[in-house]
Amino acid sequence: MKLRAFCFLVILLSGLAGSASAGPFHLRCEYLENPLGIDKASPQLSWQSDDTERDWVQATYQILVASSLEQLRTGKADVWDSGKINSSESVGIAYAGPKLETRRRYYWKVRVWDTQGRPADSTESAWWEMGLLTPADWKAQWISWKNPDADADLAGVRWIWVAGQDALKVVPKTTAIFRGTVNIPEKPREGALFLAVRGNYVAKVNGREVARKRGWFSFDRQDVTESLVVGENTIEVTVTSGTPSPFGPSAGAKTVPAAFSALLKIRRFDGSVLRFATDGHWEGRLDSRSDWRPSQVVGDLSDKELGDPGQMPQPAAELRREFAALCHRARQLSGVSQRKPRGGGRPNAGIYRLSKASLVSNL
Repeated sequence: MKLRAFCFLVILLSGLAGSASAGPFHLRCEYLENPLGIDKASPQLSWQSDDTERDWVQATYQILVASSLEQLRTGKADVWDSGKINSSESVGIAYAGPKLETRRRYYWKVRVWDTQGRPADSTESAWWEMGLLTPADWKAQWISWKNPDADADLAGVRWIWVAGQDALKVVPKTTAIFRGTVNIPEKPREGALFLAVRGNYVAKVNGREVARKRGWFSFDRQDVTESLVVGENTIEVTVTSGTPSPFGPSAGAKTVPAAFSALLKIRRFDGSVLRFATDGHWEGRLDSRSDWRPSQVVGDLSDKELGDPGQMPQPAAELRREFAALCHRARQLSGVSQRKPRGGGRPNAGIYRLSKASLVSNL
């Protein structure tokens, strides 16, 4: 009797499992879960089925797309209803409804049928949000921060090289040493050394190595605040000329251009700035010699034969803008939260901060 009852229970459970339909889950748009910024006119939709039945096969599917979650839940696919499609495919199904709108969110679900005609619906809330589809959709403008010190930083910097040599025709791997002396009346709030070299270099401040680069042509910035002292400071830069490129117009050349430019920028605690740039006051010598001589100025940074090293590295910039919005409208906008003023207290009426791209403003 016990064995008979056990067999009956197994058969009953097997029948229940066999009658269970496989519901779609893991709904994905462009293989992403609820993605933002979709820029394809016909995004691809995919899903899986949680089938537990052996040899279960999806025979038919239907995709429903609505403009809101409420519409979708009531079965109103007011954007697109694919109709019943006889197919076992469930990966990369292209959207084939009306033209999708920029910055609009679409909600979707899937209904599938197996080979016995049993239906199953997806239960998870799935959506995707369109990005900007055409150049005309871009309303914002590119903006950047203009460093007020940029022009002044570059104004006095010159390319220099050791006296008595043609800087445009230097034997490869020639090593030269440059030295500049700076007197600082007080400990600075900040000190930065900017260097651009045609070749390789090692830079030291008061005997302490602060930078080492190979083949570095653009300006490099090094924080040297801790290396500076009150009184006399010595900056020493060892430059080794490079080697001709095996390709291009310089292939096979016997000489290379070589030059060095630098700026020591010091900001005092009162906000004033001191600048010490490479010019004829710097001393230089070849590594094979011991006598220091005033360096020769080869040209300014716009010299076409030496090349332009570009702008100096800029400090990080924070761009922001406050804007006013009607309170009752702002509460309806998804992703807009009220900004609390610095220092605590009650928020300013009508002042909001965007936490996502629900609003577009020309800054």
